[in-house]
Amino acid sequence: MKTLPALIIAFGLSIATYAQQLPGKPADILPKTFNPLNLQRQYDGKLLMEQAAKHRQVLSSHPVARPKPTSLKRADGQSVDTVAYFTAAQTYMKNYSFTYDGGDIKIYDIGIAVDGTKVTFKNLFNLYDPDNTYYVNTEYPVEGVYDPQQKTITIPASTNFANATVVGILGGAYVGTLICGTVDEEGTLSPQTELVFNVEGDFEAITTDQSFGVAQYTANGSQSYGQYVTYRSFRAVLPKAGSQLVAFNSSFDFGTTFPNTPIDRTVTLINMGADAADFVTTVESDGESFTSADGMGSVDGQDTASVTFRFSAAEPGEYEGIAMIEYENAAGSAEPILMQLGGVVEPFPDYSGIVKGGDFEFSTGVDYPFAMQTLDDGTAVAQSMTHGDGNASSWLNVKFTVPDGQVGRFSWKGKSFNTGYWYSNAGGMFVDDMNTAYASYTDAEATIDGEVELAPGEHNVKFQYDSYYYSGIDDNHLYVYDLCLESSPADANAAELVTPTVDFGNFIVDGNTVEGEAEITLFNKGLAPLTVNAVGCDNEAFTVLRPSGSAEILKQLAVQVAFRADKAGTYEGKATLETSAGNFEVTLKAFVRDMPDFSKIVAEGAESMTFTTNSQSPFIVEGDMAYNASSQQPDYTANTSWLQVNFSVPSGKIGYLSWDGHSYGTPGASYSGDYSTFEISHPMNSGMTNAFGDTDAGSEAVFGSSDSWRSFLTCIPGDHYIKFSFYQCGDTVFHGKDRLELSNLRLHVIDFEEHSAELLDTEVVFDSTYVGNQRYTVARVRLHNTGSLDLVVNSIEGNAPFYGITPTSAAAFDKELEVELWFYPSEPGDFEGQLTIKTNAGDFVVDCKGVARSSDGLLLIGDIEDQAYGWSYYDADLDGECWNLGYNLFAGYYPEWCHGGNDCIGSASYSFYNGDIEPDNWLFSPAITIPADGAVMRWYAASHSSNRPSETYSVYVATPEQVADAGSLGSLTPLLTQTLDTLDASVWRENVVDLGDYAGQTVNICFRHHDCMGQYVLKLDDIFVFTRDVWASGIKPAASPTAKPVAQEIYNAAGVRVVTLARGLNIVKVYYDDGIVRTNKILRK
Repeated sequence: MKTLPALIIAFGLSIATYAQQLPGKPADILPKTFNPLNLQRQYDGKLLMEQAAKHRQVLSSHPVARPKPTSLKRADGQSVDTVAYFTAAQTYMKNYSFTYDGGDIKIYDIGIAVDGTKVTFKNLFNLYDPDNTYYVNTEYPVEGVYDPQQKTITIPASTNFANATVVGILGGAYVGTLICGTVDEEGTLSPQTELVFNVEGDFEAITTDQSFGVAQYTANGSQSYGQYVTYRSFRAVLPKAGSQLVAFNSSFDFGTTFPNTPIDRTVTLINMGADAADFVTTVESDGESFTSADGMGSVDGQDTASVTFRFSAAEPGEYEGIAMIEYENAAGSAEPILMQLGGVVEPFPDYSGIVKGGDFEFSTGVDYPFAMQTLDDGTAVAQSMTHGDGNASSWLNVKFTVPDGQVGRFSWKGKSFNTGYWYSNAGGMFVDDMNTAYASYTDAEATIDGEVELAPGEHNVKFQYDSYYYSGIDDNHLYVYDLCLESSPADANAAELVTPTVDFGNFIVDGNTVEGEAEITLFNKGLAPLTVNAVGCDNEAFTVLRPSGSAEILKQLAVQVAFRADKAGTYEGKATLETSAGNFEVTLKAFVRDMPDFSKIVAEGAESMTFTTNSQSPFIVEGDMAYNASSQQPDYTANTSWLQVNFSVPSGKIGYLSWDGHSYGTPGASYSGDYSTFEISHPMNSGMTNAFGDTDAGSEAVFGSSDSWRSFLTCIPGDHYIKFSFYQCGDTVFHGKDRLELSNLRLHVIDFEEHSAELLDTEVVFDSTYVGNQRYTVARVRLHNTGSLDLVVNSIEGNAPFYGITPTSAAAFDKELEVELWFYPSEPGDFEGQLTIKTNAGDFVVDCKGVARSSDGLLLIGDIEDQAYGWSYYDADLDGECWNLGYNLFAGYYPEWCHGGNDCIGSASYSFYNGDIEPDNWLFSPAITIPADGAVMRWYAASHSSNRPSETYSVYVATPEQVADAGSLGSLTPLLTQTLDTLDASVWRENVVDLGDYAGQTVNICFRHHDCMGQYVLKLDDIFVFTRDVWASGIKPAASPTAKPVAQEIYNAAGVRVVTLARGLNIVKVYYDDGIVRTNKILRK
């Protein structure tokens, strides 16, 4: 519908990616229902570009491996110039909708360089747009391998981000990668791992039988935003003299229409040659049902031209036709282009079943016509038929005439349904004005019964249902029935006073004059034009202006009224109107109050403050408290009362803002009721938050919930304001005092030092670790800048094994600077020390503690806290999904999802790109030597989903030679095969095996994830191999049924271990003496 917002759903799409080396970057995980490969469920490009600035920052910190867009080099080091090829490509999108038969045509030049079997493409997708100077695309060369026997060029097109072919940067923010495959009629791409181009002749033309395009990702590949562009057809040719016309479509299905209702379809001709071509179009069809007005035409070299065909027939039936486009090239007559045309004419629907009374003429759209349906109660209705398609509109137009000298009353009944979001679908109607909706409905179910009064003459009422986004759900529709037109004679002169009372509302006078304007509205119900002959008023504060115009039947006539006063008080008056349809009296009202003295609510800093309030719905002062004057008054319309406090902080000073308050809103946290809003504006930033229900609305309660919000109460030199608002939703209901109360407003101003800071974390306890390569633990401390100038860390001093990484960034006033500290021991032991962070605001000392555990008697340390250093894997099924770090799988450190420490290792049996996976993934430990008296291995396993926990894995012991020979893995005999259950998703399962049979051998421990499908993620952690004497000394867990806690670890929301509970979310891991680890989330305010 023209006035209903054509919004686009932001389908955030996500892919779990798995790097080929275990250490890597994180990948976000979103719910299973998303499908980034469906062209009908794409992220809105406009919204995506609006987020580009944020992602540009991420991109700068995640460099993408990509070819440099410089001159190409041959194997011998010589430069290779690309040869220009004229290219035509057809996408799947037309008018922002997926079109399986082909959408828009793009023509441009690409560059191709051939160096033996290496083929390089430049500008393959023509991503750069010179007219877009802000959201700039950058395109990179793409390399393929030429097979001279098969005459093909093969380019990798993995959907695994780690292995993807990067084709460019989109909008300066997103990574574009190559994808290819086949697209079905629903718009879903079935991905293939290689794009294959076919070579004609001696590289005279390049084509492909596949669909291919560009997928767009965040910088680290953790989230996909679907497809930037996807080609249905593609042809690139070496330019040559002459002309060569091609069309990507050889057949056109015109679909279904009604008798004598034409449908037009357009084909794009592409001249792949360098010279212009004149063409002639002829059409043969059943009963001349197919025609073309473009009988003759011309298309320039390397350009396009459109030929439009029309389908129309008088009788129902199936129709076919053949179109032939002939032209000549340098060699004479060229092979003509033939296109098969087809269409169906159906009888026009019989809508008489929805007519209750009246004479109507119906019309409906041919793409999505209204159809007659029968409800469960037997009622015949006309129903929209968008079938859940995206960008689809179904309409039914009702045309009728109201006789001269009469007034018509058109009525209808019906319902509108929307199972999606309010912006997904909309039903509604137009009355005569087809540019403005008379009514619109976006609720899940809405009754649309109504009636409208109409003047004599011809009228059109159009019922319409729009589906903005693809859903495939037929339940989204609108239906109407019981259409009725009744007419009655109209009087010659008759009018109705629409506004018997005009209330100008409230004004505040503060030594000035207040003015207002309003309208008296008359409605003409007579055949003769309505005019106003004379006006008057008994109160000189109101001035009534006589309109010079008139109003036709069933039209409104506005009479302007002005109000002016310079004193507080209640003003009332009687306006008189003498009209051609009689005389009318109108009551006029206005209320003027003096400006409240808001300084009475200020406890400190009143000399720096000024106040403004909404005069129509102001705040008032009672004693030392201010609140909205609309308190406990029924709100018949939505209304916002506000009080704005403006203040300045002098140079060299800093101010701290506070107040007491209470909000009496609608119970519950909801924007649909009455609530309070707090907006703060500073020279460098601004913010707004809300208070719902009956709650404390003082500064600490509103802005003290987090450090980031609390910072808004600190005011640097410059101009500021805070705006207190109370919103009443217009439901006529109020709760309690129904207001926002404010008192004890303070602005405390003190001197503002240039360099000042505070250390928020003065003590760090590092996670314990073992000595070894990559075996260090990390902690982070925060410096809060309380000075006017940027806070900079110059250096970090201390002694081993404690180290600091000097940050390269700075922190502005009231911002935090995070400093990363390391515990990297070279020998076992308990360590204590200090690190001194030297800044331009002084030195700050951090007390550090760490434990380096002895590895004596530990043949294998598999706690995964060293980024799985020395481990390797084998993707036996070559599906691109294999073992990966928990850091990658979970997009960061989540200690609550690990058995111990911050990381674990996992293998997926479900992928967000490929759906259900049947994994065959091998994981190999570093080689270890088993002592002569044997050894004992212990590890922990868990499933990541309690709904789909049935992960199956096996454990093997193999020699390094067997690990190196993938073919020998199938002959190994497992030590253990295990299928996890629901309990294993919440409590890690401990496993212990004896390795005595391998005494004296050098072996690798192997884990294989296999024989399961469509679960989620198998996780392993704390994989240790002990010598027998260490195991016998008590490392193995006790078997006591009454386990007792033996240790506790606390992590903040960022995954950093802390000494005590931090403000906000904490993860507390409790270790019991039976080997069980339980994790709890604790929120500290």
